Amino acid sequence: MIKVEDAANVIDDVQREYAKEIGEAAKALAIEKGSKDPHAFVKRGPPARTIVSFAKEHGADLIVLGSRGTGDIEKFLLGSVSHKVTGMSDIPVLVV
Repeated sequence: MIKVEDAANVIDDVQREYAKEIGEAAKALAIEKGSKDPHAFVKRGPPARTIVSFAKEHGADLIVLGSRGTGDIEKFLLGSVSHKVTGMSDIPVLVV
């Protein structure tokens, strides 16, 4: 029988690898579209707090986030992470 901790570690590893693959695909697309030196980072932690902290640590002057929402009503609402980042950040936030 597999231990809960072991299962959680396997899931975490799979998610981290998937996130890295997404980052690499995004970098390739950015290069294809003309970016000279794109970077992708995979961080762990509470999403909104981690995004704001990372942006401050790296001297970002703008945070760009996607909003979530697929229905008629939801498209007018920010996703919870986007909403939290806009409230927590001293850095300007652009939600697209």
